[in-house]
Amino acid sequence: MKKGILTLLLFFLIAMITIPLTTKAKTVNQDKVEVEIGLIGSDHHFVYKIPKHLHKDMPYAEMKNGIQASLANHWKIGETRYEANKSDVAYTFYIQDLFQEKQDGQLKVAIPYRHLVGMFGEQDPIQLRILASKLSKWTVNTKDWTALGFMERLALWSPLLF
Repeated sequence: MKKGILTLLLFFLIAMITIPLTTKAKTVNQDKVEVEIGLIGSDHHFVYKIPKHLHKDMPYAEMKNGIQASLANHWKIGETRYEANKSDVAYTFYIQDLFQEKQDGQLKVAIPYRHLVGMFGEQDPIQLRILASKLSKWTVNTKDWTALGFMERLALWSPLLF
């Protein structure tokens, strides 16, 4: 009798282990704001791609002016524009003074995350994309997680690019 109960218990445990525990994944399709940072040659820009339905009733020009005012608190803004696409609106802001330091043979740029996306809510999903020149060897500053930092060694022809 004892042997039969132990055998039944053993089969029960083996069955529990071998039955795959599956859960049904729920797809979360939450719209996000995409922010592209461009560090290519002398072209330094931020592109904000905002889904159209997140604008609510705000006109595109008003949204552009709001983002531009927020960025202008930290950088000199050059040309700005917006382009309405099928599902989103792309706002492009060219930054004139993105490189802040030239010392020790390195160009340095630091972009505080809060300055870059501070105009959006803390709960809003934001995707960052960084585009940099293939001719540059960038290293990432990982000491401060609240800022994006990059450094590039200067070559003899680098001042011509920037």
